[in-house]
Amino acid sequence: MRQEVTAQQVSVYLAQDRPAAAKLALEAQGFSFEGRVSWPAFPPGEGIAPSFGRMCNAGLRLLGYLADAGDRNARLACGVELAGRLLVKAFHSQQLLVAMETLLVRAQMQRALGNLPASRADTTRTLQLAEPGGFIAVFVEQGGPAAQCLSDLLAQNLPEGVTPGYLRRILEAFAALRPSSTVPAGQGARLETGQDSLIEPLTGREREVLGCMAEGLKYKEIAARLYITHNTVRFHVKAIYAKLSVNNRTRAIAAARELHLL
Repeated sequence: MRQEVTAQQVSVYLAQDRPAAAKLALEAQGFSFEGRVSWPAFPPGEGIAPSFGRMCNAGLRLLGYLADAGDRNARLACGVELAGRLLVKAFHSQQLLVAMETLLVRAQMQRALGNLPASRADTTRTLQLAEPGGFIAVFVEQGGPAAQCLSDLLAQNLPEGVTPGYLRRILEAFAALRPSSTVPAGQGARLETGQDSLIEPLTGREREVLGCMAEGLKYKEIAARLYITHNTVRFHVKAIYAKLSVNNRTRAIAAARELHLL
């Protein structure tokens, strides 16, 4: 819970242009930004919990912020190293959202270091991972730096495996969430009500899984009904939580009913 709270605090502090407060929050969790950057020891084993991954990504975002602000002590090279290690863990534990966010943050760091080919490669990989699930908020939440990475990519040929329509939806979401737009506070990924008002609409399969969840079915029962694997159900549930900005079944069902998705 502390890791999750820290990640959220850093996001808020950076949005408020308060990097010193973000530093303090991360230092309380074992990060150091003085001299050579250091970070908490990775947990034993080959995987990571999503909360740990999000906290590490918050640390990476702070490094990127400091670099953009001209802080030469940001040590972006250390950040790129941490991102590489974090990606291995995230992919091994099938933490797709964590992996996509890490790739995007690393792309921004590579861009700041002048390594444009590596930046474009990470942005391309994120798009390829995100498109099957229709993820958009993972890009928008990174703000202007992610938009710059996408612009760099668009200056080249469209990446293989990414459709123009998907990329257009991402860019439209950036435009919709500019400061001049009126998004009610606390709505997260929701702009108004209904499936069409989600920044990331649920796919047909995700709505089927959501319906089964509302019936009270367990993962194994959902898998049997929809003829999919248990791991595939878990993947869809994680995507549903992310798109509805919730973290458990009860809140997902409540949000879906509020949006008239059930």
